[in-house]
Amino acid sequence: MNFTKSKTAKIAVGVIALAFVFSFTPAKAATDAEYTALLAQFAALQAQFAALSGGGSMSTGSAPVGPFTLGSSGAGVTSLQNFLIMKGFSIPAGATGYFGAQTQAALAAFQSANSITPAVGYYGPLTAAKVGSMMGGGSMPGPGDDGDDDSMTDSGDLEGGAGSVDTYELVSGINNEEVGEDTEDVEVFGLDIEADDGSDIELTAVRLDFAQGTADNDSLDDYFTEFAIWLDGEEFARIDADEFDEDQGWEKTISLDNGAIIQAGETAELRVTASGVTNIDSNDDTETWTLDAETIRFVDADGASISEDPGTGTRAFTVEVFATAADTEFKITEGDDSINDARIITLDASNDTDNVEILAYDIEIEGTADVHVDDLPVGVVITGTADQVDELISNLTLWMDGEEVGSAGISDCLEGTGCSGLGLYETFLFDDMDLTLEGGEEYEFIVKADFEPIDGVIVAAGDTIAASTTASLIEISAYSDVEDENGDELVAADITGTAGSDASAVYVSGIAVEFVSADETVHIGTLATDADTAELEIVFDITANGDDDVWVEGDFATQGAVAVVSVDGQFWATTSDSTTGTSTSGSYAPSAPTLSASGSTSDDDTAAATRDFHIDAGETRTFTFNVTIPAGGDNVNAGARIMGIKWGTTDADDNMNNLYTFNLGDLRTDTVTGLSIH
Repeated sequence: MNFTKSKTAKIAVGVIALAFVFSFTPAKAATDAEYTALLAQFAALQAQFAALSGGGSMSTGSAPVGPFTLGSSGAGVTSLQNFLIMKGFSIPAGATGYFGAQTQAALAAFQSANSITPAVGYYGPLTAAKVGSMMGGGSMPGPGDDGDDDSMTDSGDLEGGAGSVDTYELVSGINNEEVGEDTEDVEVFGLDIEADDGSDIELTAVRLDFAQGTADNDSLDDYFTEFAIWLDGEEFARIDADEFDEDQGWEKTISLDNGAIIQAGETAELRVTASGVTNIDSNDDTETWTLDAETIRFVDADGASISEDPGTGTRAFTVEVFATAADTEFKITEGDDSINDARIITLDASNDTDNVEILAYDIEIEGTADVHVDDLPVGVVITGTADQVDELISNLTLWMDGEEVGSAGISDCLEGTGCSGLGLYETFLFDDMDLTLEGGEEYEFIVKADFEPIDGVIVAAGDTIAASTTASLIEISAYSDVEDENGDELVAADITGTAGSDASAVYVSGIAVEFVSADETVHIGTLATDADTAELEIVFDITANGDDDVWVEGDFATQGAVAVVSVDGQFWATTSDSTTGTSTSGSYAPSAPTLSASGSTSDDDTAAATRDFHIDAGETRTFTFNVTIPAGGDNVNAGARIMGIKWGTTDADDNMNNLYTFNLGDLRTDTVTGLSIH
């Protein structure tokens, strides 16, 4: 007890001494020499405190043990260097274990960013406390680690298992953008990122790499005030331009706020925006910079942290003084997926079907100037029995933000595109609209079509239609009338982007299919020669659209058979039989798959040879696909998907006469890996 009292008293003395140092505020700005002297006093007091407290240096949470200053070395310095690199504070030499000038500069930048004073690159108890709080009790990177410490990630909000990025795609509509004086959040770089089907992923950091187009070697903050990183329109990071250092090549890793999640199998829009300084020097007008997302870091549902180079290249953008900054950038982007994705369009057999949505797109006017739009074109393409566009549709209307703004009849087919004899593709013009699109705003456009009846002769079930609009189409002056507020017609460089719909098929009655869930259950063999098995399940809803009841086949074609209407049975495949997703591999012998449906009707056919399911018009039934795949060797990977659904409007025979193949990419399981024979 006496020892405890004595030691406590000594610690109290040390704390008082440290408190005295932290509370000292000089009456005037300290010189470099005075700062050095104060740091030396502080280090001596800290060492005294460590000795009085029972030995060793002070440790805070999971932070590396200090103190560290110029000349320090060891595993603790390596851990600190890995932490700084992970947080985006560059050390060009890497985590060497030696505390040199580069580490001191990185640490000073970290201290400045986290309001730790004095921000002079000395690692003491204040900085250790901040590092410990940011680690949240997680383990620090050890010597030789790359800083991507999986234990630092929280994957609790992510579903799935091991995950990766399927594709990175550089956005074509964001290129050669102009950032004017005092403009805010101008998109200068864009990536579309698609997660694979195995797991949700959460983006945790992006490394941005800027380069100046000339040899002027100006500072980035001479042109820009800040940059921001967005995912699907939500901001996840913002950083001042002056945090990018020329000595580091204008590169910096930016950590993202929590929640930048891309769901499994989905695509998200990553965007980088720039804001211009209030006054750009006239000598810097039209100066070009380029930007590359050099590294994307993300975590999957298993907690694995992954860093990779998207490898998509750079985008250029310029800075402009206000007088020359472009005020009329006209951008086209894809609209509502539910309209643009392929689907079945139900038509009447005797009467016209009007106002069917066939294309959705957005137009954004970037800048401060308004745009006047009189004429806009749209292209329409058909396939099937109908061999002229006017045999399938009679009229088109254009809607902006829910209001009709234009109409185009068959007579509005544009000259020079086949109007003298309508064909399978035609371009139509919505003219005399007199629209004003305000600068800085985005507008939603929808194209609707009036359809002719399906008579089975001129228009037949299964005919398809798709529509599109593109910058190149609008840029043809004879096809459009788009001007800025000064009356100057927009030129090709001012109009970017494209939007198009997939080909949708027309039927008098049809089905709509929606994914519900997928499940994979693995049974491990317990005896010698036992095979591991994967039980795979896909659940989906089928709705009968239109006035007729429908029947859905209940038997299956051969595994991996090409989906064609002439083949009997539903179409399924292991993932090695398809072009999408991680392939099934190894030797296996799947069981015969089964299909069941919720509920029942008196018209369900339960006979094995002619099995089918009846759905009343307007109703929905839930279907469950099951198959078991046993391992036929070591390290077998197993997965399954639905490739096509056979259906019909009568129960006349087993082989239904319609095939649904639209948007079945979600009707799949994850791939189970590592099945073996014991």
